[in-house]
Amino acid sequence: KLKLTSFMRDMFVEVPGYGKTKLTHACQYEGPQLTVDTIEKNFGIDIDAYAKIGYDFLIDVVDGIGGVTVSEIDETEAAALKRERVIIEPGADIHLDGYQALQYCRIRKGQSDFQRTERQREVITLIVKKALRTNPFKLVGIASSAISEVDCSIPKSSIPELILKILPCLTGDIEQLQIPADGEWWNDTVSGMAVLQIDLEANRKILSEFIYG
Repeated sequence: KLKLTSFMRDMFVEVPGYGKTKLTHACQYEGPQLTVDTIEKNFGIDIDAYAKIGYDFLIDVVDGIGGVTVSEIDETEAAALKRERVIIEPGADIHLDGYQALQYCRIRKGQSDFQRTERQREVITLIVKKALRTNPFKLVGIASSAISEVDCSIPKSSIPELILKILPCLTGDIEQLQIPADGEWWNDTVSGMAVLQIDLEANRKILSEFIYG
């Protein structure tokens, strides 16, 4: 199964070697591996590999599959997109090209990080579902041409083969989760820094049950 989990960047967690701070600082300090280490330490899960995706990769993939259609863009989102010179009228079933999809994923003004990551999961889900209707050899070609935008812990040469292997696993529903889960966090200020405090044990249990069953 494919399961998508978003970790809120402002969670106040233990970053190995740096003490308690925002989760996002792990990537700023040492990149994706420290981010992986931080998630493993705090939430008690094992992560086998990582891939850090660049903005251009998302644009290339979305354009390569012919764009994606999001369920709705509201007035707040349309206003935020306009500030990035993406002019889209509010409405339902809005088709986006690669650049528009990127800006849609990045919207922050007027909404929370919870809503932003929800949009990111929506776009990833749309990409996966459309990929299933795309010629597998075309998918490999898209991935191969955009591979320079990916920083990953597995050999890049193995990615095209991996794409072909996982396609049959993507036909079912894509399950989603956000951490911290609803009702298991609260806003706080630490040393002048706005953070999300979390019930760590509750979130560890929710994440473990979501991933491992």
